[in-house]
Amino acid sequence: MLRKCERGFSLLEVLVSFSVWLLLFTTLIPSFVLVKQERANILFVNTANQLIFEELMAIKNNSGVKENKTVSRNGISYTLEWSAVDETKVCVRWEDKRKRPEERCGYTNQ
Repeated sequence: MLRKCERGFSLLEVLVSFSVWLLLFTTLIPSFVLVKQERANILFVNTANQLIFEELMAIKNNSGVKENKTVSRNGISYTLEWSAVDETKVCVRWEDKRKRPEERCGYTNQ
């Protein structure tokens, strides 16, 4: 017969609770890491959009020169490239947290 433990938990109860916690953590930790990476990627996209906006406003105000350059912000290198075929197109390229190449482009009417 099983003896009732009056002063604490039995070994079976501890093992069951430990396995439940382990199952929860093994399913939630990868999701948490993915969400954290995607939040960082959204920050990178917003920074790229800001760089495009700044470059296009400099060209519009005639204070900027259409040249390719590399800008580093928040530890990420962004490459600004003006299109050789279409002089009104500027693109920003960078790598996201998952090492995937990303690109955003903007256009000016000048």
